[in-house]
Amino acid sequence: MAEGCHGGWGYLDSLYIEQFGAVEATCGNEYTGSLSADGCSVWESCEPIAGIKDTYYVGANFYGGMTEEDMIKEVRVRGPILFDFNAGMAFQAYQSGIISDKGVNAVED
Repeated sequence: MAEGCHGGWGYLDSLYIEQFGAVEATCGNEYTGSLSADGCSVWESCEPIAGIKDTYYVGANFYGGMTEEDMIKEVRVRGPILFDFNAGMAFQAYQSGIISDKGVNAVED
């Protein structure tokens, strides 16, 4: 569904919390990544303690359409935002050091 208990995209996670709410970390079991169909069942009896009123993309109405200025304005007007980034191939192969944007395989030690 929205991958709410399976990781995934922040946007889908926000939609999940908007629909079902967020619960105390101490309710249910400790989170472990899982692809099982009943991954959220351990939290079914937990009472939601927080939620999200409105999920949307900041700036343009698509993933990656925002600017740094859009994000600053959003934080000033409405408060905290969730964001993620496209890390590229270097991040997927990361082992150590500092990742640079100088090229696909630019990892410095």
